[in-house]
Amino acid sequence: MAQPNEPTIGQNHRVDGAVSLPEVTLVELFAERVVAAPGAVALVFGDRRVSYGELDGLSDVVAGRLVGLGVGRGVLVGVHVERGVDLVVVLLVC
Repeated sequence: MAQPNEPTIGQNHRVDGAVSLPEVTLVELFAERVVAAPGAVALVFGDRRVSYGELDGLSDVVAGRLVGLGVGRGVLVGVHVERGVDLVVVLLVC
């Protein structure tokens, strides 16, 4: 479940005024998709296609590196990355 002050999808919003969305973070939705369909294409950038499983693995590598540098929950990290797969990877880590 989302942590306090963490952005969520569905906080008191309704689709077409009728259906409430679950309160879940983007990271939680992504994790569910990784489990349900790790081989499915999650991202296409140019000629590169990245599966949910691969994207999850890439974000785990970056997260591990940040933790190794002493970065923990709530610590701001600047990101300077061109648009592409790497940008999505670091945004999933944050």
